[in-house]
Amino acid sequence: MEEIVLKITQSRQQDQHFVQSPSSGDIKPLIIGLVLVSSLISITSTIAHIYQVTNPLITIALAVTMYMITLRVLRWENIPLKSLGLSAKHFIPGLLVFLSFWIIGDLFALILDFATTGSLRLARFVTLSKGWPPLINIIEQWLFVGPVEELFNRGYVQTKILTLLKSNGKVIRRIVALFLSSLIFALLHIPHRLPEMHTWSALLPLVIWGLVLGYIYDRCGNLVFSGLLHGSLNVGMPIIIGTWLPKITNIYSVNSLSFIASVVLVVEAYRRWELRHQTEMID
Repeated sequence: MEEIVLKITQSRQQDQHFVQSPSSGDIKPLIIGLVLVSSLISITSTIAHIYQVTNPLITIALAVTMYMITLRVLRWENIPLKSLGLSAKHFIPGLLVFLSFWIIGDLFALILDFATTGSLRLARFVTLSKGWPPLINIIEQWLFVGPVEELFNRGYVQTKILTLLKSNGKVIRRIVALFLSSLIFALLHIPHRLPEMHTWSALLPLVIWGLVLGYIYDRCGNLVFSGLLHGSLNVGMPIIIGTWLPKITNIYSVNSLSFIASVVLVVEAYRRWELRHQTEMID
């Protein structure tokens, strides 16, 4: 039984991480990808700030362009999307675990909100674009921004760093890749976040959220789940109760810590289900 589990784990890791290709050990694609994406974000956010534009169509165009850059880099490296956790077979499990997380989260929020306030309150969406209905923000963030950022930051950058590391310790390599990719994720958000926060300490919450999303990807290898969760963190959920949804800058609150704890529980439950499911298929 232990040999079967070992084979399943090794097979899953090979499917999740890079397919070995001639350029898999080359750092040039990573550097060029980061330069292109960071330049794209900087230029777009600067123009939006100068002209005070909050049009979700611009954000969608930015996400589509970022997606095209990512696809070009992946083709350069001969890496299929399937090997990074984005395919038809990943969609249903990713969607189900995403919905399960928010159902569990809402039940937890219901109890927490009632215990602390004695009443129940429906939270409001975070309106990212003034004058636009929440549905547009949902489409913008859930279908474009969240999935595309996860494909680039977790699917490509995190896995690429893991491939480049030469350490023999698999756990150490994964931890280092997780931290470095989270730092890069935070730095990429400087152009459109730091001017509003006026402090470098704004990087810390972004790094922590990068670690949370990176942990999800490392354990699940499913970009559908992490992409939907990323997008929902930006705008909230239609059924979220009370004030449980944490603000990205308030990482130290009880709500945020409870949110992260819920993520860990759901992700590890999914991991166990996935392993059991694959074992049953072999048997």
